[in-house]
Amino acid sequence: MKGNAAPARLVLNSEMLSLLLPMHLLVSAQGLVLGAGPTARKMLSGDRRLLSDDFVVTRPAGNLPVAQALALAAQGDDRIEMRMTGSEQVRLRGRVVRLTDDMFLLNVGFGISLPEAVGVLRLNDADFPAGGLAMEYMFLYEANREVMRELSHFNLLLNDARCEAEIRAQTDSLTGLRNRRGLEIALDMALDATRGCEEARIGAGFAVMQLDLDHFKEVNDLHGHAAGDEVLRHVGHVLGEVTRDSDIAARVGGDEFVLILHGVTKHASLRRLGQRIIGKIMKPVEFDGGCCHVSASIGAAISINYENPTAEQLLADADAALYSSKRNGRGKVTIPARSSRPTSSSALAAK
Repeated sequence: MKGNAAPARLVLNSEMLSLLLPMHLLVSAQGLVLGAGPTARKMLSGDRRLLSDDFVVTRPAGNLPVAQALALAAQGDDRIEMRMTGSEQVRLRGRVVRLTDDMFLLNVGFGISLPEAVGVLRLNDADFPAGGLAMEYMFLYEANREVMRELSHFNLLLNDARCEAEIRAQTDSLTGLRNRRGLEIALDMALDATRGCEEARIGAGFAVMQLDLDHFKEVNDLHGHAAGDEVLRHVGHVLGEVTRDSDIAARVGGDEFVLILHGVTKHASLRRLGQRIIGKIMKPVEFDGGCCHVSASIGAAISINYENPTAEQLLADADAALYSSKRNGRGKVTIPARSSRPTSSSALAAK
């Protein structure tokens, strides 16, 4: 082409336009839909012919009449954004070109709402231009979603394994009760609940009950350590049976056990529970054709008897009460009337 010859005029019929731009819309200046590509037609509802019947234009200005919004987008070379009236999650964006004084061409795409559009409109590869990246995006989207699903599943398994490991680390393998580490954690949590105002401290009160078996060494000496293990399992079963889900039962030594009893702060209740435990432990334990007999001595300390209770004070006072039970004939429950040790604040005052 030489000189100032006019460029060749390109004419596309509706079939060519649909092939190249399957998501195009031809709209009149009055907002009438005059034509649409095959994919765009899937978004049109029946015989409705107004663009506003099926779409809400949100850009360049959502409050303008459709014809004015199209003219503004075409004149300013601005993007047009719309959403489907029947499916809020399906949003479109694209360009507007004025073909004649009375006709606009809209070529739109789904952008990041493509996954939602595919699901709502049941789209497939044939609904998009051959050279487009929509299906590649969908492949990446699905691949990413599958990866995230697998990661989520892996994280759940990892969390379950971590929880199981934590439980095992805090559990006595012989009796199934908490071990010393498990007791320390539970006791710290119980003490944290007592912090705060006086009313909250009393309401969150708890008792620490320490238990030691009487004549347990004789069982090991006469029947062997396997019989002793059977007795310990029997004691673990008894403690699990008499405590509530909110309580904690732990084996902290060979034949030493500790209970944390939430909300139990009255001497009468503690004494009844202790005597019940002793009665159940005293029942003979059958092993290898014989019977093993043990008893138990118990001491207790109550958190509300302390101005500022600590784990060390509670355990030491419960232990002292336990040995008071042993000195007084074994098979008994001892509960001091008040804490036997000064609190930290009292000790500071004494200095």
